[in-house]
Amino acid sequence: MIKLDISSFPLHGRSLIEASAGTGKTYTIDRLYRRAALGHGIARPLSCTEILVVTFTKAATEELRGRIRDGQRNVFEQLLLAEQGGNADAETQAWLDELCSTHAGAGEGTEKNVLEPQRLSELQTHLQLNLAQMDESAILTIHKFCAQMLKRFAFDSGVGFNLALEIEGDEYLRRACEDVWRNVCYPEERDVLQYITHGSAQSDTKAAKISGPDALFHRYRSWMSKPTLRTLPELTSDFATLWEDVHRLYDNIAQQWQSMGHDDIRDAVMVPGLNKRTYSSKHFPNWMTSVGDYFAAGKALPLDKNLSRFGAVMLAEKTDKGEPPSHALFTKIDQLIAASNSLATALDRRWFSEIYARYLELLQQANVMTSDDLLRILDSALSSDRGDELAAQIRRLYPLAMIDEFQDTDPVQYRIFDRIYPSKSSIDISSDNLIETDEHLIGNQDSDESGSVDKTKEVEPALIMIGDPKQAIYAFRGADIFTYMKASDGIAEDRRFTLDTNHRSHTQLIAAVNQIWQRHERPFVFEKSIEFYPVGAAGRNDASAPKWESGVPTQPLQIWTHEEEESKAEATQRVADECAQQIAGLMAGVAKSPVNYEHTVSKATSAGAASKRKTKPVYQPVQAGQIAVLVYSRVQAQIVRDALSARGIGSVFLTRDSVLDSEEAQDWLAILEAVAHPGNEAAVRRAIASPTWGMTADELVAMQTDEYRWEAQLATMHEYHQVWQRRGVMAMLMQWLEDKHTDDQPRAVRLRKRHNGERILTNLLHLGEMLQAQSRKLRGAQALIRWFAERTAPDAERGEEAQLRLETDDRLVNIVTIHKSKGLEYDFVFLPFLWADSAKPHARSTEVVYYNGRELIRDLAPDDTAKKLQQRDTLAEQMRLLYVALTRAKFGMYLWLPGAVGGRGKKKVPIWHDSALGHLLCAGAEDVSFAELSALTNAQVYIGDCVPWQLMGQNELDVPPPPVRASDYQPRPRDHWKVSSFSQLASHSGAHHVESAAGDLSHSFDWEAAINNSVTTTSDELPLALRFPKGANPGTCLHAIFEHWDFHDQDALHAVCETQLTLHGLQDQPVDEVAEWISQAVNQELALYDTQMRLADLSDGARLDEMEFYLPIGHLSAHDVNRLLGDEKRFSFEPTTGYLKGFIDLIFEWQGRYYVADYKSNHLGNDWQDYVPEALKHSMKDHRYDLQAALYMLALDQLLSQRLPNYEPQRHLGGSVYIYLRGMGQHFDHSLDPDIGVCFTPASPTALQAWRETLLTSDTLKVAK
Repeated sequence: MIKLDISSFPLHGRSLIEASAGTGKTYTIDRLYRRAALGHGIARPLSCTEILVVTFTKAATEELRGRIRDGQRNVFEQLLLAEQGGNADAETQAWLDELCSTHAGAGEGTEKNVLEPQRLSELQTHLQLNLAQMDESAILTIHKFCAQMLKRFAFDSGVGFNLALEIEGDEYLRRACEDVWRNVCYPEERDVLQYITHGSAQSDTKAAKISGPDALFHRYRSWMSKPTLRTLPELTSDFATLWEDVHRLYDNIAQQWQSMGHDDIRDAVMVPGLNKRTYSSKHFPNWMTSVGDYFAAGKALPLDKNLSRFGAVMLAEKTDKGEPPSHALFTKIDQLIAASNSLATALDRRWFSEIYARYLELLQQANVMTSDDLLRILDSALSSDRGDELAAQIRRLYPLAMIDEFQDTDPVQYRIFDRIYPSKSSIDISSDNLIETDEHLIGNQDSDESGSVDKTKEVEPALIMIGDPKQAIYAFRGADIFTYMKASDGIAEDRRFTLDTNHRSHTQLIAAVNQIWQRHERPFVFEKSIEFYPVGAAGRNDASAPKWESGVPTQPLQIWTHEEEESKAEATQRVADECAQQIAGLMAGVAKSPVNYEHTVSKATSAGAASKRKTKPVYQPVQAGQIAVLVYSRVQAQIVRDALSARGIGSVFLTRDSVLDSEEAQDWLAILEAVAHPGNEAAVRRAIASPTWGMTADELVAMQTDEYRWEAQLATMHEYHQVWQRRGVMAMLMQWLEDKHTDDQPRAVRLRKRHNGERILTNLLHLGEMLQAQSRKLRGAQALIRWFAERTAPDAERGEEAQLRLETDDRLVNIVTIHKSKGLEYDFVFLPFLWADSAKPHARSTEVVYYNGRELIRDLAPDDTAKKLQQRDTLAEQMRLLYVALTRAKFGMYLWLPGAVGGRGKKKVPIWHDSALGHLLCAGAEDVSFAELSALTNAQVYIGDCVPWQLMGQNELDVPPPPVRASDYQPRPRDHWKVSSFSQLASHSGAHHVESAAGDLSHSFDWEAAINNSVTTTSDELPLALRFPKGANPGTCLHAIFEHWDFHDQDALHAVCETQLTLHGLQDQPVDEVAEWISQAVNQELALYDTQMRLADLSDGARLDEMEFYLPIGHLSAHDVNRLLGDEKRFSFEPTTGYLKGFIDLIFEWQGRYYVADYKSNHLGNDWQDYVPEALKHSMKDHRYDLQAALYMLALDQLLSQRLPNYEPQRHLGGSVYIYLRGMGQHFDHSLDPDIGVCFTPASPTALQAWRETLLTSDTLKVAK
């Protein structure tokens, strides 16, 4: 690529500018805009309405408009200075000199290299007009550009003048899904409808389970942004034909299966070379029975899950030597499986084609367009018979176009500009008024008789594409890096330019980043299309670099390693704590930044002289606003925020979340209902009980018993109602904030003092502005409330205007997602979790999309090759995201590499190896040790242990203290006597924060399940056990089902499931499938010592559900617990005495031994390896369940010692059985490991005695002995 020189850059034809991070992309756009406005390098000066600048967000257009406005003003001032005989700045003066060179011989007495006064006056007038029209300049988002073109050239585009624009089309998509659901499902026969709604979850095919219109909406919503994406496999038959083919094959195979019989089929399968470990005598008869029952049932779909084991393909794979089993039956079974797969694909295609067609029809009927429609319709218009004429008109309107962030374009967007600005040979343009020079085109600047710039001269069109493929990170929004790659390949080499000097970062940091990226030969995967070029340093910020205290590594790029093996959860929390610790040290003064520092300043005067001054820097500790922590997700952001809060450091999370999802939005909806209907006492009670209103429980009770206070509250609601009616909803909100609460303080002041008070106020004001704007479009309060209720619904559309705004952030540490950080810069950047995010495709992905070298493909039946291509594309995207993360800092950047491991047993590997950072650091090697990485340490890069940043003699006051507030009196007893529970002990020991919220409610609230993310819905392709909602409430529901069912009566089970699912708000879950899952769980064999049993084998007298216990304890300390559980410092809580309280899910007796069982609904993954006993032991340790099991065994020991004659632990105690429900059932092949889902810990009399002596009181211990 050619290094870009702004003055000689060609403003004609097609050019590509690759602008690496921090190299001055916006600066370059502004300078090229200045040249075009002056007419430098083109036939004539262009007005701001003739220069098209396209970018992708409204915020970016406003930033560009501001920069360009300042640039035009600067050039105008330079011309005024030149008119007065002074010298303009060097760059502008050079352009003026080149402009005047063409007029040097225009007349007698014309001074060489001095622009004629008339021409100078014309340019001043032209630029002054540009400044006046800047608000109308063509600096637009891609969607705004398309909308303007469609309306301006309505006859050519075929778009109506009164067409309305809808930002989001979700409402119409939902209606389309509802219409298609009715049209498809209502006329269908029962078996087809059952296949559509239940999918093929029990087979090897991938038919999605579509339970209703909502399921259609969620499955195909992401497809709408790329409706023309090529979908594989391509089918020659429709759904109806394939349905008949599947059933014809099934009938034929069923007849042949029955005619051959069990023995003949077994003989045909069991050839000598077949792998007998897979086709063992233990499992093969069960498979035979299962498939035989399937063919005997007369129902083709869904396929039996074991059917593929009798197909020719699998039999050949499992044949170790010799000829594989061969029979026509086996071939036909493969044909049936293939036909079933094709049927699933056809169903997907049918759903989407009909939904998309109906969606477009609804939009046309409503006379509206969405953002995607703007692109689609303009693209279609440019491809029509009148497309060439339309393109020529747009080209004449905008002879110069600059496309910013070109790496984020997609095929439709590129096709639009490709047709408007085709290659030079395709454009018929007169060049009579263009004068060729050695370096570039210099316009003939003759003016017309009126003295103004002659706009009749033809200007050769120019398309300038500006972007950085290394920063293409928005594929999830529809951006397509492969479009950039194809466009780049079409640009001549002499029109490909690069910006190679970084103006953002310190020189040493730039050198460090170059060093890290140059370790890998192909860091961005696509070798020729996206390459890393080391950038130079402008050194602009070198003089303002911070000063560091002695004794700490000062390299600008530091990677802190931790070699000790740990779980991912432990590493995440430790790294977050270290991150907060280092930030605290940074703010305490370990590094100090210069303030009031100025470089040597040159100031031009009228005489052309320059004055210089230099200010001596004053150093102060780094401020919070100079620091950013970049994360992948809001979950990671919350972990960091909690760690910072623990050290009294405030933070703000910059996110794309919507204010409509906030608690304030829900509360304000209730308040609006009450204000709109002040006579509705139920609505008023609901409003004043909301957290945002802020009444305490005592105040609410007092209001219910004091008639005068209640009447006063109703009167206040009437006053708010009047303000709303007369002055608007925003005025009502402001009045509500100004009114005093019961503590005689304005409500805004009280809200500000709450935790996250600034966030609450920011959200309320944001909501008020949105409501006020919408009230101008709607009639009446009820219409506004209805609109607001629809927008706050969980699945409602979210527009850009609803994106959360920043509260005051100058005193707060910035926490930003890496996607959101693009385009931003910070003095110091911490990257605590780069090691934790896998660069592999997400396991729950519902589709496989990849680039095949020519186009993007959506593969509904991917083979191994397709999956590898998707893995390649995913890695490439993650590497680009990593590049964005590593180019945000000015002075310092800090990363972590912990010893967290994944995998099982001997297959454990460091988690960071699968990350994009691991791919970069390993540089193609399969394994790189921390010692090898440490060898890379040099003057710019430090890799090694994290050295705590702390000043010598630093005291606590050096770290900004938390906000001052009145303390609540909390009396402390002289001793540590209290009633404790396992959840309290675990929550005080760094366990997941939700556990502490449960307290002693473990019998009614499944707090363990809450360690997973909040309730979500997973892919319908997964079995129910893996897609069942996660979180506390679903877990509690499963506990209740086990508690209220006797493990035998199937009819009763169905009723229990239906009741409990309804009680817990999970009525959308399929009752039959839940019941089947529970039934399979209790019928799964459990290996207890040398015996096998099932929970279903238990009689009513042999089980005790939800036994509550109070265990008297003499003294319990964290040190003792750590010692008993292996001397690891996992627990930290204050010593306690008194009672331990708890509820044991199940106690059961089997063959003379007593066991405790605990049901766990934790989601550990979607693979069977995630639920094998070894993996469950890790889960037990991570979540402190080993302590829970020990306490439960001690409680059972105490119970049996009181109730069981001649009790002996070694003879009567069995152990603890932890049942991980998502691993239980037939969705996993238990031939791989019969103990999937079960973690059995045998009782140890020795360990039990140690727990007795440590925990129990002396009296209790005597009784036990």
